[in-house]
Amino acid sequence: MLQKAIAELIGTFAIVYCGVGAIALTQTGLLNGGLIAIAMAHGFAVTVMIYALGNVSGAHFNPAITIALSVIRRFAWQDALFYIPAQLAGSLAAVGLLSLTHGAALEQVKYGATLLAPNVSVLAGFLIELVLTFFLALVIFRVAVLHAHPAAGALIGATVMMCIAAAGPLTGVALNPARAFGPAVFGQWADHWIMWVAPTCGAILAAFTAQWLEAINLETKKEVMK
Repeated sequence: MLQKAIAELIGTFAIVYCGVGAIALTQTGLLNGGLIAIAMAHGFAVTVMIYALGNVSGAHFNPAITIALSVIRRFAWQDALFYIPAQLAGSLAAVGLLSLTHGAALEQVKYGATLLAPNVSVLAGFLIELVLTFFLALVIFRVAVLHAHPAAGALIGATVMMCIAAAGPLTGVALNPARAFGPAVFGQWADHWIMWVAPTCGAILAAFTAQWLEAINLETKKEVMK
């Protein structure tokens, strides 16, 4: 369990360090690419960490995914009590190091905090995070949990890029309470509850949807075999 928790810490650290680092550099004009560069930094970090650490911990890197797996009984609740603190610690450590390596650029973007844009209501922000996390979690459950597809890491990373590109300026697109946690501690807590409740609800909904679709698929195969 110690090895698994460390793997979760490292993976989450990498995602937050690279993703928030890209936000700091693009928003301050030090890195070209804007939203696409930010989406790619997050997506590629997710992809490489899945391939690097997936065989150690399962590569959750996200409390919402850990909770959803536990809800559908594919992950033990007692193990989640180790995974989630490790993920949050990885996020905190990443932002702490970013404050040393990126300095003023990080402060200008409020440490990468996932905040609602001024024209985005709480309801709209909640729905954006819920729907986009549903997409991400559905891909995770369909290609990695229920079917160990060899390209799972790439598909999951691409989904992260898609989601950030779709609504990054509106909510920051956390998709992951751990991604939001470290920046909130160092930056701002405004509407932080949304980044916990919406992704977790979206992930749980996706987990049950994935299982339902799998059951239909199995029934269809049985009918064909008859």
